[in-house]
Amino acid sequence: MATSCKKDNTQPVSNTQWFLYGWAFPCALTPMPQGVYFAVHNDHVFMDSIYLLPPINYYTVPLPDSVYAKAKLLQDNFPSYLLSHVPDTTIGANVCVYIHLEALVNGDTLKWNIDMDTSQLPKELKQYVWQVDHTLGFK
Repeated sequence: MATSCKKDNTQPVSNTQWFLYGWAFPCALTPMPQGVYFAVHNDHVFMDSIYLLPPINYYTVPLPDSVYAKAKLLQDNFPSYLLSHVPDTTIGANVCVYIHLEALVNGDTLKWNIDMDTSQLPKELKQYVWQVDHTLGFK
């Protein structure tokens, strides 16, 4: 997969630290927001088991190595742009369907909700959001 992210625009998230990616659809016509999250930890990927939030309950059996290989690319290409911006931030205009990211960095859990429509996103995020969309199966 070709990527336009330059190496100086990325900062890998350590494999031994928490990394979570997924999507959420909080405007769904259900009593609870819906979404699918994937936790990457210790060289494995675990999927949430209920598809409803909260709480997130992950399967104890990791997903296949092919899923981890894609998730590892997300870790390795993690945009430094996100690390330099305030955590717990929504980036973009759409609050009903978004990508959710979490990373444990230096003991702090940083979180972002990012619009899946890249037309309004900062240029530093467009390729990464496409990569996350592709990993989640949307593209």
